[in-house]
Amino acid sequence: PIIIMIVLTILAVLWMRYSATGRAIYAVGGNAEAARLSGISEKRILMIVFILNGVFVGIAAVLWATQLSIIQSTVPAGLELQIITAAVVGGVSIMGGVGTAFGAMIAAILLSAINSALVFIDISPYWFRAVVGILILVTVLADMIRRRRTVAASGD
Repeated sequence: PIIIMIVLTILAVLWMRYSATGRAIYAVGGNAEAARLSGISEKRILMIVFILNGVFVGIAAVLWATQLSIIQSTVPAGLELQIITAAVVGGVSIMGGVGTAFGAMIAAILLSAINSALVFIDISPYWFRAVVGILILVTVLADMIRRRRTVAASGD
């Protein structure tokens, strides 16, 4: 699964960086009104994003099922928080417009390493949730500070 994740991440990064559709996704995420005025169909881009999301969720579900030898229709408890944390720590802003697949992949690997380290040193799994919560808070706070500084610098 890790090799498939790396290959898919590399393909996603290249597609987002070098294709017109990938750049349009960033444009709509950054400023939908400006993208619309530039001739980019926001509805078309959103449809593409949701289709891609479905494809990647399907791939993840198949990989998950092969690892656990079961198929489960619900997300395991706490996994959604790990997914959001990987995205946010990886540089995807909650406010929209920025972020990369590579950053999210590195953050997912970091979270997995933290979880493994906590298990290795025999710390309760509940502490992993606390670490995840702290990571989200720190990352969102850092993003807000960065955005305020950018706005303040452009206002001068």
